[in-house]
Amino acid sequence: PAPGYAPARYYLGRELGAAGRFDDAIDALQSFIRDEPRAPVVPLAHGLIADALVRQKRDSEAIPHFREWLNADPVNAQGWTMLGRSVLTIRQPGGAADAFRRAVQIDPNYAPAREGLRALGIR
Repeated sequence: PAPGYAPARYYLGRELGAAGRFDDAIDALQSFIRDEPRAPVVPLAHGLIADALVRQKRDSEAIPHFREWLNADPVNAQGWTMLGRSVLTIRQPGGAADAFRRAVQIDPNYAPAREGLRALGIR
């Protein structure tokens, strides 16, 4: 996809993901990251890859991409919550609780993170 112009692969991947073409989106975004590792939107590309993998029920593969995204944007309550859900899906409740707590620390009113904690029996 979009040979010769790496930034186009980021936008292409974003649009393919929005269209539900997750494998194609992942391929385009991974190609973009490989060719433009220092581009400012690389963390967002990791977030998009993680989202596409989750939608394919590939949570264990999504987790490293969530972590890359959150390393660049550590105050992202939505990202921490999404990570928490994936970690919970692969049956690691302690890690999920940590991610949900982090999200609540960032935004005490973020309902999805609070719901994640409640699902774990944590108030």
